[in-house]
Amino acid sequence: MMLFCDEENGFPPDYNKQASPGILGEPAHLFVDLSVLDIDKIDEARMEFSIQTYLREVWKDTRLNLSCLLKEDTVSDTAVPKEIVDRLWTPDLVFDNARSGVLFGLSVPNTYIALLRSGYIFRSSR
Repeated sequence: MMLFCDEENGFPPDYNKQASPGILGEPAHLFVDLSVLDIDKIDEARMEFSIQTYLREVWKDTRLNLSCLLKEDTVSDTAVPKEIVDRLWTPDLVFDNARSGVLFGLSVPNTYIALLRSGYIFRSSR
């Protein structure tokens, strides 16, 4: 049985999802993997190109105690419920000089967020 994390057992009362989880004003450490799936088009005249990618990010938010999500009988990662995801700080990546960017859309969201056994948070998006 998975326990639900809330303010009492997962989020401190002063948690702010808008604030970076860096310690004492330090930046948060974020590990990023960007895999190019396809280069859709190249327009040399306009100096533009379009690509499809998978973006994977891993970070740790030491302000949280989400261990209540981890099942003791498994060694794999645990998907984070939407109720928790909506309250988490998540990094905003900025691609300088990008003219536009779109998250790949399907009938269901194409983003997966999991809690790794090491306590890190993992997010994968297309």
